Amino acid sequence: MGKPLRIHLLAQIVAITLACSVGGFIALVSFGAIGGTAIGVAPQFAFGLVEGYVCPEESRLAISSIRRSYHRPGEAEPVVECVAPDGTRQDVVGQSIVAVLALAFLIVFVPTIVVIGVPLAVIAFLLSWAVLRNRNDPASVR
Repeated sequence: MGKPLRIHLLAQIVAITLACSVGGFIALVSFGAIGGTAIGVAPQFAFGLVEGYVCPEESRLAISSIRRSYHRPGEAEPVVECVAPDGTRQDVVGQSIVAVLALAFLIVFVPTIVVIGVPLAVIAFLLSWAVLRNRNDPASVR
């Protein structure tokens, strides 16, 4: 009983490692584009998703943009601040951008693991089961 269990576990470990590697690669390649586009196209929505992670409990997120023309006329830079109930403001633009990018990574990584990992785990189990069944079947030995 010990050897078949080890073979099944080894097959599952290989399948999970492969699924995590592929999912991680896909997420690393695409999270910057997804998060950056979300920040550029809909900053209110994107930064609003991470408000609970970057601002203290009683603070609220305030998003605005300052128009600057250092490189091109009309270029805008987001200003993201946490506003406390007493009116003090704390700049959290860097934390907010990192949080949006981390969320984009997870939005890609988790479904990829499910889509790739579950079928791979089932295939690995079936293959290891077939190998063990053929190995233990006296009719298959010649």
